[in-house]
Amino acid sequence: MSATLTKVVSWAENIVSAIISGIKDILLTVYLTLLNLGKWMMSHPVESLQILGTLWVLLA
Repeated sequence: MSATLTKVVSWAENIVSAIISGIKDILLTVYLTLLNLGKWMMSHPVESLQILGTLWVLLA
């Protein structure tokens, strides 16, 4: 009984660890994408305003 419970707890810890690791990877990817997008927008102000204007019209 105790060995089975230990296995289940270990299995659950592994699953939780994998989920947390996946979430960290996703957040890091989103952060780096937004950072690169921000850098691009700073170096291309006219194109950025055109894109934002287009998105504004499409979403309105």
